[in-house]
Amino acid sequence: MNPVACLHRAATVALCALALACAGQTPDSGAQGANGGNNGGGGNTGGNSNGGGSGAIATEDDQAIAVREGGKPVSNGAKLAISTGDIGEGGTTLRVLQVQNNATFKSLTVSKLVFEYQATPAEGDKPAFSCVVVKGDTEIACKDFANQALFPPGKGSPTTFSINVRFLKYNDAALRTAVLRIASNDVKGNKEFVVNFGTTSGQAKIAVQPAQIDFGYVPVGTSPVATGAVLNVGSSDLVISQIDLTSLDKDGFKIVWNGKEFVTGASVVLDPPTVVKPNDAIDFSVLFTAKDDKPRAHDILLHTNDASLTADGAGIKRVPVKVNSTGPCLLLSPKAVVFGATPVGQSKEQVLLVKSCGDEPVSVSKIAFDTPPGPGNFSVLWAQLKETNGKEPTAEAPLKLAPNQSVTLSLRYSPDKLSPTSASGSVTQDTAALTVTSNTAAGTAKATLEGYGASADCPTPIITIAEGDTVTPQTILHLDGKQSYATGGSIGKYQWEVEQAKGSVSLFAPNATSSAVTLQPNVAGDYLFRLHVWDAGGKKSCAPAEKKVKVIPDQAIHVELLWKTPGDKDETDSGPGVGTDLDLHFAHQYAAGQDYDGDGKPDPWFAGQYDCFWFNCGNGNTVEWGSYDPNVDDDPSLDRDDTDGAGPENLNLTLPEDGKTYGVGVHYYNDFGYGKSKAIIRIYIYGVLQFEVTSPDLVKGDMWYVAKIGWPQAEIETAQKSATDKSPFVTKKYPAPALD
Repeated sequence: MNPVACLHRAATVALCALALACAGQTPDSGAQGANGGNNGGGGNTGGNSNGGGSGAIATEDDQAIAVREGGKPVSNGAKLAISTGDIGEGGTTLRVLQVQNNATFKSLTVSKLVFEYQATPAEGDKPAFSCVVVKGDTEIACKDFANQALFPPGKGSPTTFSINVRFLKYNDAALRTAVLRIASNDVKGNKEFVVNFGTTSGQAKIAVQPAQIDFGYVPVGTSPVATGAVLNVGSSDLVISQIDLTSLDKDGFKIVWNGKEFVTGASVVLDPPTVVKPNDAIDFSVLFTAKDDKPRAHDILLHTNDASLTADGAGIKRVPVKVNSTGPCLLLSPKAVVFGATPVGQSKEQVLLVKSCGDEPVSVSKIAFDTPPGPGNFSVLWAQLKETNGKEPTAEAPLKLAPNQSVTLSLRYSPDKLSPTSASGSVTQDTAALTVTSNTAAGTAKATLEGYGASADCPTPIITIAEGDTVTPQTILHLDGKQSYATGGSIGKYQWEVEQAKGSVSLFAPNATSSAVTLQPNVAGDYLFRLHVWDAGGKKSCAPAEKKVKVIPDQAIHVELLWKTPGDKDETDSGPGVGTDLDLHFAHQYAAGQDYDGDGKPDPWFAGQYDCFWFNCGNGNTVEWGSYDPNVDDDPSLDRDDTDGAGPENLNLTLPEDGKTYGVGVHYYNDFGYGKSKAIIRIYIYGVLQFEVTSPDLVKGDMWYVAKIGWPQAEIETAQKSATDKSPFVTKKYPAPALD
């Protein structure tokens, strides 16, 4: 009788007891079957044909092969992909299969392994695919494997063994396949169990930063812009075919995708689709106009070819958008934990503040180092986390924080070797990323850890920037070095440096040796700040601290004017007449003046309120374009007018009018005796540089008609005097009016 069936049928108590007792015995492995009569107390003296353990009670044949990978079942005939895009030339990847007996009573015998792979001539004696069986510390080629008995759980040993299928990457585009055949005495129809392996070119994988677009609290009548980036962190092209904007109120939101504006409240099919290369990214912006202070929680759904996305549908990436919303919030401070120079063989400890910053409790289910790169020489001192009794938080036993509650996480850095230093003095930092997973809307928060191995303890410079690492032009950056420290002493001296975006000549204030300084980046681009410090005894930091700030315009249209004047030997000085004065002009389609350039059309320059330049559009002056509603931000603003050389001059327009064209021009107002200049114009659309051009030599009085911008397509066209004249559109001795 099947002892399991005994539990479900009206059998006698005695028979059930006998059957269940039999089921508890260990199945035979040949020797046990041969001794069955001696051990069974009579009946079948030679053992039964089914290998029963004793007496006349025989169990059914139920041996069945099961194959798993990483704990997940692998079906007979399965196709396992090897993503070659994830492996460098000469690198390897491993697929580990566990073979086990999925039976209750009978042992399974795996009699043979066959691994089929046809190597290319270039592979020689190192085939791209290989197969071995792992037994303890030894490996046996699959072709040399034979006759392994596997017992059901609790009935003997071994119960499983591992098969390792390795792939070695060659520098070619060949697609390779291999087949593993496992022969056994399985009774469930899997006497030959087949697993197929095949290479693929890789997989696209999307990441969105930030993971959530959160406007925070937005006052009524304002129109903030939130920016984000879509990254491809996979190994093949990421294809985005559709953006579902259905849940976003079309009267309150606008989205700019990769430089192009789309209306919300509907789904947008991208034709052609947006393609993001591996390790590349595209930018997008969400604009919100607040007509009330009600909370909003919406979603942007990106339809992609990322096969790993399934929660919201195949390939769909959800990007939450929040306005005036509350809930659990998590803050990590500092965002970068700096250990600085640490002597090799010694350790330094720092703390990370984990704070609940919302109005609902936070539940932290996991705190772990990202892999890769993994923790490296960094560690978390869990024993010092009293709130979890010195243990790592888990989903079952989370770290719980009430609103405004905070805990301190102790971290340690222990370098095991000297860190390399470049010729410029910059050191290669050991880094790690610590991710805190919680019930917040963003889901995770990250802090970076950095330090470097040194031969001695040095003062550690630390830079904090109040405005963060991404700002708009004209933002005054507040850089502070007062968190710098020296072991057993104090900091006695500071020295700041900066590598600026091309064309920027901004200076530190009050000077480059203060503990805290300001700098106003006037040109879009990257700014790399460095800080050196000395302790009170005169010992200098082993390496400078470095922080990069991206300066990105957040307006729909941002225009920059810079210029170079060879005759001006110091373009950074300031004051009346110490440099050349070029002026940026931005003209509305309605601008209509005299036809001084001779192209048969009214010129847009110096045409009253419809030409925005220093006289009527800067220094507190405004022009009225578009709507008369003061809450509609459709008027341009000249945010910087430079009169003494080099620039920049910056112009911004938040809400261009659909169906209108805007002209960009440069007027050489006064050279103050310094001679000719070359002007550079850059045009950004929603923070993305779309147009850059350098003028020919300009002299005093020249008017350069640079380009036209059509809206809403954001099409930028180089201005020309005629269809046949493609030379720069410069009008000599332009009769500009006398302006006070």
